[in-house]
Amino acid sequence: MFIIEKMWIIFCVVITFYSVHTNTVYDFVGSTVTFKCPYVQEDYTKVLWKGPYGGQTVYAHSNHRNTYLPSDLYNRLFIISNSSFGRYNLQIVNLQHSDEGEYRCSVTYNETTKTKSFNLSLPALLQSLTPSYYRHLKLDPSSKKLIVGHMNYVSIVDILDIPQFPVNYTHIQFPSEANKLNYCTLSKEKIPYCQNHIRVLEFRTDDTVILCGTNADSPTGFELNITDNSYISLGSVPCANDPFDNFTTIYIRDQNQYDKGTMYYGTTLHTEATIFRPIYDSDGRVREYQKGVISSNWMKDPQFVGSFSLKESVLFFFRETATEIDPSEHKVYSRVAKVCKVR
Repeated sequence: MFIIEKMWIIFCVVITFYSVHTNTVYDFVGSTVTFKCPYVQEDYTKVLWKGPYGGQTVYAHSNHRNTYLPSDLYNRLFIISNSSFGRYNLQIVNLQHSDEGEYRCSVTYNETTKTKSFNLSLPALLQSLTPSYYRHLKLDPSSKKLIVGHMNYVSIVDILDIPQFPVNYTHIQFPSEANKLNYCTLSKEKIPYCQNHIRVLEFRTDDTVILCGTNADSPTGFELNITDNSYISLGSVPCANDPFDNFTTIYIRDQNQYDKGTMYYGTTLHTEATIFRPIYDSDGRVREYQKGVISSNWMKDPQFVGSFSLKESVLFFFRETATEIDPSEHKVYSRVAKVCKVR
């Protein structure tokens, strides 16, 4: 009799049926995702959520979160419930790469477990096998495009209201000029200092972007049409020559006597730190740049933060080493400079 009971127990375990359905969910780091469990919680059943932390750890059952989860995960985890209908969905805010993996909601009815599986993937918008220095971004909401400036390239990424993967993007190459590259490498490392880091992205019109690249220690401007991806060179411009210096630019579309918008720069160019604004010739072309006094008494090691248009002026925010106090104190002060607009 004992043998028969044991065999019956084994037989019951074998016929228990598990059904698993898997969906892949794509999203971005920093966004919010909600996994909707298709199963309803009824009497004597619980909706159970498991996630990738620790290898399929219980995240929640019904509307109770697992309090033993790490605080940085627990505080981003929520159960969106409608207990009247037995619905319990899992929501995660401020997504991190550590959240990637498989999520499962399951319920058990009459010894049969039904499981819905979601595979969360957080792909990068742009990927590179070598250092690319993705640092400068400009979003164009009207065309739903993100313009990314990096080393030797500008990338134009399609940004949709509902993300679609793989993401569509276009790479446009802006290499350093050969003669500038050769001269630069006599005194600096070829990578990263003697490349063309695109460090300015300012819209001149709705479909035209002004760029500035370090061009192997010889900053050069470009005008890029994001509709057909064509571009022209603007020649030398007073951008930072060092790819790691903090500087700021602003393009102001206000019309002046030359019927043009105006670009302003706050930058350190070959150790000379100041603010630049253009000087136009009689034909309305930029002839050269007017600049502030080159002196450590006027600006000492400035780190530019941002620039903004305000009525008839342009405001430049920066921090610098204070010169009006005892040098032994070595204090850094925040400053704001006001520059009159070109009229």
